[in-house]
Amino acid sequence: MRQSITIQDVVDASRLVATAIEIQVSDTSEERTLDDAERCLLRALELNPKSIEALQELAHFYYAVFDQPVKAQAYATRCKEMAIKLTGEMDEILADSN
Repeated sequence: MRQSITIQDVVDASRLVATAIEIQVSDTSEERTLDDAERCLLRALELNPKSIEALQELAHFYYAVFDQPVKAQAYATRCKEMAIKLTGEMDEILADSN
């Protein structure tokens, strides 16, 4: 397991999520498939396990694209947990600002 997340990991993860979205919405029949989009999203999460963006996209992807509600719910749960944690951190900052 990786010890720390680098800035490059965060940037690469965001690019992979963007690539996965591009694959899903693309009208062209390039050689990229939905399986490629899935691999991009999973790799993004591997690079940055705290990526709400990757968790959210994986939840949507498994729910709407691959019709795998159990996987979708697992990623949705992780995404929601991260969002709650982030909201708490933002609440602390806002409370200190007043």
